Amino acid sequence: LKLQFLYLIAPATHAAIPHTMPASADVRTAKAEGGSFTDAFAAAAKSGGREVATAGLKAFDIVALFRQQAAAGTVEPHKAEVLARVADAARGAAGRAKVVDVGCAIGTDVGALVRLCQGGADLVGVDLLGALVAGAQEDHPEAEFVEADMASLPFADASVDVVYCSRLLFHAADLGAVLEEFLRVLRPGGRAFAVEGDLRYHGVLTSDPRVAAAHAELAAATAARAKHPDAAGAVFALAKAHPRVAHVSIRAHTTAYADYSRVDAGLAHTGRMAQACLPPDDAAHYVAALRRAPETGEVVIPMTMFEVEFEKRSEAA
Repeated sequence: LKLQFLYLIAPATHAAIPHTMPASADVRTAKAEGGSFTDAFAAAAKSGGREVATAGLKAFDIVALFRQQAAAGTVEPHKAEVLARVADAARGAAGRAKVVDVGCAIGTDVGALVRLCQGGADLVGVDLLGALVAGAQEDHPEAEFVEADMASLPFADASVDVVYCSRLLFHAADLGAVLEEFLRVLRPGGRAFAVEGDLRYHGVLTSDPRVAAAHAELAAATAARAKHPDAAGAVFALAKAHPRVAHVSIRAHTTAYADYSRVDAGLAHTGRMAQACLPPDDAAHYVAALRRAPETGEVVIPMTMFEVEFEKRSEAA
């Protein structure tokens, strides 16, 4: 299951300046009626199509969205550091390493890992949506891609050296079950890397109260559509408590975006969410401020992603 870039639907809902914002009654109702991102992607997977729709949002082509982001060169500064550690873990494996990106979307991170590993590892991307798997295989023929759920991976026990996922676990129906599945496929001594945010917190630097209020409402709407808005802390705690897990660590990666189009190309998805969740005048005001911000500095969005790393205990331990 790969839904990671749907963090883009609402800006910085997991930002470095924390402020809790309860979901509105309308958003809570939408979630109760099955409007979560997870539900939307499950429906798309069942249909076999490329279009995804969730409560209040018009359907959009998920493959086209990810390709738009990739073509625009959107990048998160922490990714290079995290993927370098994943590649280092692969190089430390005994023999030829097998590295799995769970929730690979169109395979952007898999492609980066192929380059970093320089042919010294077998890279496999997994995604719930067949359309994304097909797009990934087309874009990255040097790797393997398979269609599967994150809680039911198509790998034998103890057959994988490194498991990686990014912006995935907030969609998990059962985080504990996903952790167990990662541990099942990992070899003893194998390592896992999970990059997640915390959708309950958001921050924005602005002197415009309308922008601040709009940002808070979009943050609440995003958190309400997630199965586990607290994914980063939750998976860290689960791993720390698990008897088969060793060497658990958590790192914070924070970036301040004066130009949010570096994350959401053209602000296309942010604009879609604003139109769905805000009065028209407020949506237009918010998006216009974001568009001006690279020149005016009137809006800065700080974002924090958390990197949870752990190792499967060896049998000797």
